[in-house]
Amino acid sequence: MEATNGKIEGNFSCWYVICTVTRKEKSVKDCLEQDGIRSYLPSQKVIRLWNNRKKEIEIPVVSKLIFVYLTSSELEKLKKQNLSFLMKNAEDYITISEEAMADLQEMMVKSEGSAEKSRVLLSQMGLE
Repeated sequence: MEATNGKIEGNFSCWYVICTVTRKEKSVKDCLEQDGIRSYLPSQKVIRLWNNRKKEIEIPVVSKLIFVYLTSSELEKLKKQNLSFLMKNAEDYITISEEAMADLQEMMVKSEGSAEKSRVLLSQMGLE
């Protein structure tokens, strides 16, 4: 986990963590992607039982969190939409390095969405 000066200036871009409303992660991700903002939502497949019927659904590994790759102009779009907010650690925005995001995405592919393995990496990143 890295910290910035709390502001996104110029054309600097990196991965940030944003919070959403509970159970709205997928719809927020879809809205971001419609606006051309690169985002990542780690998810896992689980089997749920409803009325004696099994159904496989996909749920977020960590609720209320989405990772976004933002530039200053994209940050302004995000603020105008008022969908979510950037997470801060004290006074600085929480940023994730390219290597850490690549590790998370690779782990999600290898674990096929296993919650336990991905939560270990997220806790190492300081997000769980």
